[in-house]
Formats: sequence, C-alpha cells, structure tokens
Amino acid sequence: MNLSYLEGRKFCVVFVKVLDAVTGKVQCRCLRGRSAINQGHLDVMTERGAIFTVPASALATVAPNDGTKILGDCEYYCLVKVDPNIDLEHGGHHHHPGCTCGCHDDDDDLGDSPIVF
Repeated sequence: MNLSYLEGRKFCVVFVKVLDAVTGKVQCRCLRGRSAINQGHLDVMTERGAIFTVPASALATVAPNDGTKILGDCEYYCLVKVDPNIDLEHGGHHHHPGCTCGCHDDDDDLGDSPIVF
C-alpha cells in the first residue's frame, strides 16, 4: 500500500471503542499530529514528539477529512478499534487543573475528552 501521499500531513487517529454492538453506541478519542512514513509504516507524531504507529489493520480506514467536527483541522484520519477493556476515559485533560486522582498523566497527547455516539 502506497502511503507516501500522507507524508507530513495533519493527521487524526480516532480511537473507537464499541460500547454496545446492538445499538451501535461507540466512544471515540482522538490523537492529532503529523503523519510520517517510516519503513513502510504510518506514524503520527504529536506536537510534543510522541509517536503512534498506526496498526496495519487500520490502514484501510485512512480517508480525507470529511468535515466531521471531531476531526478538527486534520487533512486525513483513520479509525483504530480498541479493545473493550481499554479505558479511553482516563489519561486526558478532562480532569480539573491540579487534579490528584492519580489515574491520568497531565502531559498526555490525546486530545479532548472521549465522545460517545
């Protein structure tokens, strides 16, 4: 699969967790950055330098931004299905400043709080 057209583009990885397969209810959380092709793999580097390698299983979902609000100003995005046991809620900036709950890292690179559809 030729991914060279994605090099240096604004990219959004949308992590999707299925909450209820019957109703189609899902929870989504985004990681935004610039895409880079590294030895045939698609990497997304955030502003702070964190790198996420998009799994091969998600490459078929790469598409241009369709204007969906969650995508922001990215040029391209992909969908990454996560295991039901993964907690998308914690690790983001959804807690108040100075929160001491201990369940997240204030320096993470996930954008926004999770959104449920």
